Amino acid sequence: MRRIPAIAVFVVASALVGGSRVTAAGEDIHGYVTDGATGAALADVCVALGPPIVCLTRTNSSGFYRIDLEALTAQPGQQWDMYFLKTGYQATYSETCTVTGPVTFSQPLMPAGQRALCPTARTDPPTQAVYLANVTKTLGGASGWQTPFIVQNTASAGASLEVTYYRFLTGKRAVRRTVASLAPGTSFADVPNNDHDLPGDTQFSVVVRSFGSSVVSVANEHAGSGARAEALSYVGVGSGATSVFLPNITRRFFGYVTPIIVQSLGTNEANVTARSTSFDGTGGTVAAIVMQLASGGDNAMIHEGFPPPPSP
Repeated sequence: MRRIPAIAVFVVASALVGGSRVTAAGEDIHGYVTDGATGAALADVCVALGPPIVCLTRTNSSGFYRIDLEALTAQPGQQWDMYFLKTGYQATYSETCTVTGPVTFSQPLMPAGQRALCPTARTDPPTQAVYLANVTKTLGGASGWQTPFIVQNTASAGASLEVTYYRFLTGKRAVRRTVASLAPGTSFADVPNNDHDLPGDTQFSVVVRSFGSSVVSVANEHAGSGARAEALSYVGVGSGATSVFLPNITRRFFGYVTPIIVQSLGTNEANVTARSTSFDGTGGTVAAIVMQLASGGDNAMIHEGFPPPPSP
């Protein structure tokens, strides 16, 4: 019998300032290509759609590229993939993403001869796995959301860690790193904004696998400064459920919206249905969203996705 994968749900309460968000029209993919070891901008990187047969565009002196999908008669909701190629660097594949409107996709490239961005995972079972549903690097710009996180060894034996980042956009592995030795009682901290191998203006889920010892983890999200400073924290989870209930989700309610992040914790793909009901229960189910999540860390976000209740 096929196992039903467990999921974890993470909720973020946020306020809208100055009305709803405005999304530019038109399908395109754009972003920056950087050196994964130094963070320096990479010029003249070949960016190819699909199989790397021809360069559709190249990065400029700032490492910026843009692919105008409308010029290719693309339709909203189509899937695209890219290759990034430059002499002296490892060729990098984007994985497939769905494009509706403008999409930001930045990509670091590792120099030839250095470690791969995402080396092969260990095949032996971990002592424990911890899931972090929402980790960001400069999301929304230089002063945007960042999410440092800390992992602590809670047992009496040493541990080695395998830390894997999954992009929200593709649901696929983007970066994998290892921490060779974490002594009992000690902690490992990662600050994504300081990591050159992670793309900027990007949202991830993270899976930490510990070998040799149990661990706990906490993530600290913050953005802005002064009067516009925002911050919150959450702890990583080690288990999920097949049904999760969220008691208070808002859509533009006195300026507040409540994004929902769903992360797969199982080894099989998860088919997830999210339904909303009016707060007083009189409106019945007003929407249903169906998502498919890949196994072992993939996630999805619902952000203002539920429509308002129908008019009486």
